[in-house]
Amino acid sequence: MANWKAELKRRAKKLARMQAPKEKEEIVLSYAPKVYGDGSQEEIILSYFKAHPDLHLAPHEVHRAAFLHFVPLTSVRRAITNLAKDGFLAKTCLTTPGLYYRPVHCWALAG
Repeated sequence: MANWKAELKRRAKKLARMQAPKEKEEIVLSYAPKVYGDGSQEEIILSYFKAHPDLHLAPHEVHRAAFLHFVPLTSVRRAITNLAKDGFLAKTCLTTPGLYYRPVHCWALAG
C-alpha cells in the first residue's frame, strides 16, 4: 500500500482547491498519520481491530469503517487473510449480509 500517501495528498490538494487556501491542505495532511499510521493495510486493519476489540466485522465493514475507501475491497480481504494466517485475527461463525446480500463471515481479534 505504498500509494495511499500519494492518494491522500492528491485528495488533500483537491479539497484545498475547493474549500480554502494552503492552510487547509496542511490541516488535512496532518490527520493522515493519526488515521492511517505509517504502515501497511495490515497495520491499519489490525490497529482498528485493537481499538475496537469487541467488534466482529465482515471485510466490507472493515473497508468502510477503517477509512480504506481508496483501496479495493479485495486488498482488504487479502490483508485480513494475512492477519489470520499470522494469528492476529480469527474467523468467527457469525455471518452478516454482504454487499450483494449473500452471507459473509465476520472476523475478530484472535485470543
